[in-house]
Amino acid sequence: AGPAGPAQDACAATGPTDDAWTRAGGGVCLGPLADGLEAQIDTSVWAGAPPLPNEHPAARADLGRAGELVLSGPGVSPGAPEGPGNAAGGTPTFRSGDVAVRGDDGRLWFLGRLAEVVDAGPGAGPVPADAVELALTEAGVAARCALVRAGPGGPPVVVCAGPRASDGRQLHEEVVAAVSGSIWRPLAGSLLPTLVFPGRWPVDSRHSSKVHRAALGAWAAGPGAVRQA
Repeated sequence: AGPAGPAQDACAATGPTDDAWTRAGGGVCLGPLADGLEAQIDTSVWAGAPPLPNEHPAARADLGRAGELVLSGPGVSPGAPEGPGNAAGGTPTFRSGDVAVRGDDGRLWFLGRLAEVVDAGPGAGPVPADAVELALTEAGVAARCALVRAGPGGPPVVVCAGPRASDGRQLHEEVVAAVSGSIWRPLAGSLLPTLVFPGRWPVDSRHSSKVHRAALGAWAAGPGAVRQA
């Protein structure tokens, strides 16, 4: 998993990526906004999320909380239906559907897609799947990892694939250790035993490299799921 969508396109390809924070589940630094664009972080759509650690580069801005990235400016199409300002004849705005935070240096950090945030329950709150998956793959848990819910409204579970996911290691223990070492550590206590997905990794038909989390979530809730305790 990785950054995708309007948030990535809206940022100039400058500004270093803080690899240490990416490995800790802190998202991917996209850099500053491209010239002529403005951004707001709508935290109301992600109520209940825990604040980022004070050390995170984006923690001091936007109250240290993530939210949906809302873009505005002449670079946004007036026909974009998501923006409330468009219908009123104001500055064109666009709700990106991306969960992001903005640092006090103006750089944006991508955490995941809003539609694929996983509700991990009391104590953990909403968790962005992309940020957790990056932390897991960076830790070498498996070649492919996905954080999903086991069926609609089900508990969170990590699904893995690739050679290292089936070599007899204590996969779930490694997943829990990696999550516990990330900024999303409360999630570790809510996870079901880790699953190993057989066969070809499901991807979104629109993006051949983007994991199809809905398909994995449905599979995880079914009788064919193989749990690694």
